Amino acid sequence: TVTALANALEDNFERITTTLKVVILDKTNVRLYPDNDSLKAAAHQNDSGDYDGLYYGRTLMIKTAMPEMDAYDYFSVVAVHEFVHHAQQKVNSKAPAYLREGMAVYLTESEPVLRRATVALTVRNEKFPSMIRLTTMDSGDGAYEFGYAAIDYIVSEYGFDKFLEFYAKPDTKTSLGIESKIFHENLIKYISETYELPDFDNLNDAPFQFTIDSTDFTDAGKTETFTINGKDYTGVYIGVSDISGLGGKNASREFWLLENAYEDVKDIPKRGDMLPYNNFPVQVELGQVFALRYHYTDDTTLIVYMRSSGFIWQNMTSAEEFPSTK
Repeated sequence: TVTALANALEDNFERITTTLKVVILDKTNVRLYPDNDSLKAAAHQNDSGDYDGLYYGRTLMIKTAMPEMDAYDYFSVVAVHEFVHHAQQKVNSKAPAYLREGMAVYLTESEPVLRRATVALTVRNEKFPSMIRLTTMDSGDGAYEFGYAAIDYIVSEYGFDKFLEFYAKPDTKTSLGIESKIFHENLIKYISETYELPDFDNLNDAPFQFTIDSTDFTDAGKTETFTINGKDYTGVYIGVSDISGLGGKNASREFWLLENAYEDVKDIPKRGDMLPYNNFPVQVELGQVFALRYHYTDDTTLIVYMRSSGFIWQNMTSAEEFPSTK
């Protein structure tokens, strides 16, 4: 693990520093943590998010519990992402989150298909953030995806040197020569013209790789009432998936789409669990709310509520769980 981490950082050190035109002479501090809880505790993060890495106190903090993938490939994304945060401090230590995270994604993920698809969906659904929202959002609010798109557009339109100038002084008029309103309009146009939406007519080729083989769609369309914070919502039944392969008491998982619920629940603090879109049997769009009813082998059930707000977990766009009562 340590060797793979060291090699990933060493192999990318010159590329990152040269690209950002910075010089780093001091040693780079790296600390490893076995799991998410120990990583968050060390960084004093009290939210419920799941992190592979963090940049905190001028230190690269990396979780060593990784998905089933090559260790070098894992660290080439996770550790190098955090190293970009370290290097970008020399360009502008107070850059907004969307530029910090967007730059880290831009320089570490060669084919961020899911991020591009997520952004494309927000444009199609007219939910792309305003310029004010973009420049003030936190890292967990879509800064990775929207920041990547903004940087991708700037580099495509003006070149990377001009982007570095903008990163150092993030004012569109000063650095790019256009008003922020025009920049925002051009950014949305660029996304709509160059970013591909998932091909939901051919799910096997869709970026989200929907898993529908084990789903029974019998009775799809029936309705049921679900209650969140004392308010009733109509749930439309989608189908039920066999999840016995997950082991334990797991038997099946029902999917219900709740109507007109997102605005009411979008600001409820998330609980911590998430479910990647590839677990859903249908197209998942931003602004949707789902009730998932789990059936267990001991005949008990559990209802979990999730919302789709563009959250990324381990490079996968995922729905986030939230509590049904405050």
